[in-house]
Amino acid sequence: MPADMYTLNRTKEQILSFIKSNGPSLPVHIARDIRANSLFTAAFLSELYNEGKIRMSNMKIGSSSLYYLPDQHSLLEKFAVHLNQREKEALALLQKEKVLEDSSLEPVIRVAIRSIKDFAVPFSVNSVLLWKHFSLTEEEAKRHFNSKNLPHSPIKEEKTEGINTRVHVHTADVIEEIVPQQKIKREQIQKKEPLKRVELSLSFSSPTVQKQQVPPSPFLTQLKEILIKKNIEMIELLSDNKKDIRAKVSLNTPLGMQSYFLVAKNKKRLKADELIEALKEAHSQKMPALVMAPGDIEKKARDILSEWSHLLKFEKLV
Repeated sequence: MPADMYTLNRTKEQILSFIKSNGPSLPVHIARDIRANSLFTAAFLSELYNEGKIRMSNMKIGSSSLYYLPDQHSLLEKFAVHLNQREKEALALLQKEKVLEDSSLEPVIRVAIRSIKDFAVPFSVNSVLLWKHFSLTEEEAKRHFNSKNLPHSPIKEEKTEGINTRVHVHTADVIEEIVPQQKIKREQIQKKEPLKRVELSLSFSSPTVQKQQVPPSPFLTQLKEILIKKNIEMIELLSDNKKDIRAKVSLNTPLGMQSYFLVAKNKKRLKADELIEALKEAHSQKMPALVMAPGDIEKKARDILSEWSHLLKFEKLV
């Protein structure tokens, strides 16, 4: 085990050295340098991220984030060519003005600026939502805002011939209520009849795919409730044996959404053999393993968990 730990630490140092020399890097380039497959590389990057030694960009190059050292944030701007057109416009405006008031922005730019989280940082002055360039501290941004005395208006109306568009923005999130563009009849204008407001409500739900058409066991019901609290989505239920459940799940990690092979056991104590078996089952599915139980794990099982931490996770069901 000491030799394995030495190898793991040496691989981590190799990753840090590569990023230091090359700047923000994609996992595929890091994997090539350390001569490891994508799954092992993802595990190493996840551990380094959790240790605070590297950071991960919100911006995607293809489907992957960039990984960089804490002092390399400014180097992300050279990858701005990968932003979409509206996001590029929002970034260019932010680079020029340094501080932008949310309510004064055009609707499309207001949406785009929320997507460039690597460059645009929200803050407020007297309940007014503002966006600052990441290079400014909040105090510098406040002084900049006060010196320019930027105007603000909670509602922005845009009028063109025959079109009336009102945009209401809740500054906490990207929640916009838009009255669709409509042609205004001459009679409406003369009578000053108000336009009808149309509210569009969107809801997203991720259905759980289950193979069995039988009533769920009490343990499965409890498990689902805990998964929801932990923001873990059950993608496919493979088996429900009352006290032993197998499923494919998805959870958010520093590398984005990752799929895991879930083994949930309704036991007060798990043994090393049970973790090894879960690891084998997950390997057959070409997935890392996530083991969950209301109890704890024995000492030998903890050694297994430590040795295979890049492919095996344990979470207590609470």
